[in-house]
Amino acid sequence: MRNRVKRAVREWFRGFRGEIAGSGDLVVIARRPAASLSGQELEARLSQLVRRAAPMGEKR
Repeated sequence: MRNRVKRAVREWFRGFRGEIAGSGDLVVIARRPAASLSGQELEARLSQLVRRAAPMGEKR
């Protein structure tokens, strides 16, 4: 299951890379419940977290 989540996170990042501003690092630590999410739900949650974490005034 861990590898499925890792692959899904990598795939999400490839598509979302242009939305992330700046040159900061992005660290994703998947917890056990992430394995039960569908691919779409995992992508939606990652996108939501990145948008919430973006500092004011930066590209979202």
